[in-house]
Amino acid sequence: MFRYENSKIEDEKSYGKQNSGNWWKRAERSISNHTNILSIIFYSDATTTDTLEKSSLHPIYVSLGNISTWRRNKEDAKQLLGYLPILSAKNEKEKKSSEFKELARETFHNSIKFLLDPLFQGDGVDFNIDDKDICSKRRSY
Repeated sequence: MFRYENSKIEDEKSYGKQNSGNWWKRAERSISNHTNILSIIFYSDATTTDTLEKSSLHPIYVSLGNISTWRRNKEDAKQLLGYLPILSAKNEKEKKSSEFKELARETFHNSIKFLLDPLFQGDGVDFNIDDKDICSKRRSY
């Protein structure tokens, strides 16, 4: 687990790590000494699904920011959460229209809400780490 780190490079504040920011410092001060901040990372990258490169998917993965970067990049440190829908416009004019852009934003936000909804139900999230069940209480800031 990461604790707040006041990183400095040549006497200047450095914000290169997630736990060196002001938010982390404030959040850590607001919780008890026996609890930790869990950083959840979601990321997506378009993936081509055919040899002609005409079809693609947008998988969204989840990982924990509390895992060191070198370890987090390993296959077993991330989990496929789902796929984001891809909207297709019939032509370039429609693609550039404000209506299409608004529909794309709305579709993205609704998809993320659907995928993340289980995190916001109930009192917390249960994890299984190293074959140990860990129950966490949800707290928002």
